Amino acid sequence: MRSLLAAFALLAAFAPAARADGCYLCDAPGAYVRFKGEDTWDKRHKAEACGCKVQGTTSRCDAANQKILCSVAIAPSTGARPASR
Repeated sequence: MRSLLAAFALLAAFAPAARADGCYLCDAPGAYVRFKGEDTWDKRHKAEACGCKVQGTTSRCDAANQKILCSVAIAPSTGARPASR
């Protein structure tokens, strides 16, 4: 039993981080915006710039009767901050 727990712990330590890719549901019928990574306010604002009034999220983006308005993704943060003026 201990070896099974040790194997599971080792596997969990080296497994890639889970991603939460999905779609923003828009208020327009049959429209959505695809996003990569985690749901953030920056991505929601970019979805609104595409013409989507975000009503929620869903993990499935493959319905045949839906239209993709755009895709949004933001590069991972490097930790650097802009210089203040």
